[in-house]
Amino acid sequence: MGATFSHGAWDGSYSGFSALRSLVFRLAGHGDLDTVEGFTDPIDEDDPDGETKPGRNLRDLIPKSDGLYPLFEMDDTGGLLRNSALPPLARRLRQIVAESPEQVDRVYEGEPELTTGRITIYAPEVGRTWRELLTQFADGCERAHKAREDLTWE
Repeated sequence: MGATFSHGAWDGSYSGFSALRSLVFRLAGHGDLDTVEGFTDPIDEDDPDGETKPGRNLRDLIPKSDGLYPLFEMDDTGGLLRNSALPPLARRLRQIVAESPEQVDRVYEGEPELTTGRITIYAPEVGRTWRELLTQFADGCERAHKAREDLTWE
């Protein structure tokens, strides 16, 4: 399943986009995105009944005034990022790139999207650095804002 945003912000795999959001969340100092309510249903492996543990609430972790908030609040199955939210989001993404050179210069390795016979197909983002991918998303935010449009799933 692919994930494509307007204005060239992202055109790759859904898993790659999820990895990007997880990285941003962690580099912003908020820990593991998988522990946040709505992103996963963490299971307590020591619980023989397999009960799900309540996740952390996003609103308790990131203030709405933080430019990153809309990236995590959006519906990731077809939502949009409002035009007014794009400049602060782009600024925060660029700030993360500037403040985390070792982490963002790593190459995204990803998993094969399809392997059949001798052919293995990887998503377009595989082999690119996080710096490139975060900058691409920030650039797309700025293009959409300049065009007075929202950033949308396509």
